[in-house]
Amino acid sequence: MLLLLMLPILLLGAGAGATMATAAGAPAAERASASAPSLAYSSTSSSSAPSDSQKLWHPHSLLPVLPTLPGLLGIHHFALAVPVDQLESQVEAYKSLGFQELHREDVLGSDQVREVLLHPALQILSPLSPDSPVARQLRKPCPAFAHLALKVADIHAAYAHFQANGYHLLDPAPRPGSHGTTVFFVHPKSPAQAPLGYLLEIVQDPA
Repeated sequence: MLLLLMLPILLLGAGAGATMATAAGAPAAERASASAPSLAYSSTSSSSAPSDSQKLWHPHSLLPVLPTLPGLLGIHHFALAVPVDQLESQVEAYKSLGFQELHREDVLGSDQVREVLLHPALQILSPLSPDSPVARQLRKPCPAFAHLALKVADIHAAYAHFQANGYHLLDPAPRPGSHGTTVFFVHPKSPAQAPLGYLLEIVQDPA
């Protein structure tokens, strides 16, 4: 009875062994060909042009070509949004990591935000009113990341660039920011062909 129960297992094992033996006896090139996955396209030498299918499926072909931002100097800062009652504890937490406090300021007008600027490249924000953009940010599912700020050499040339390339700008013109800067903001849903997905600030430092 035990032998009858084991017979299917033995037969399966024999079949698998035969398959493995056949594969082992095949030439190396055939074994490699059988085991290698089929690719949508293969690499081509520099002397041959890619086929239409390669152009279609190459990941870079799906990226829109956008003109370069003139005068880009790098990242100015990352901004984090925190509730009012957590501002000081967050500042102290980053100081304990080695960040240095450079500046703090209450920015009024349409911003309504308390700002603490830390070195290197970190800004911590908390709202001064329920209508502050930072207060609205804190009501979102991922509230901590407020925006990314890029530093430029010429804020007006940068503004003209974004306008000419169809970006949705939140400011009618570059305006005074904190700490003597000049700034404007770009909507998270622009550019339409490849939305950034987060608020972008463009900053020019004082001369």
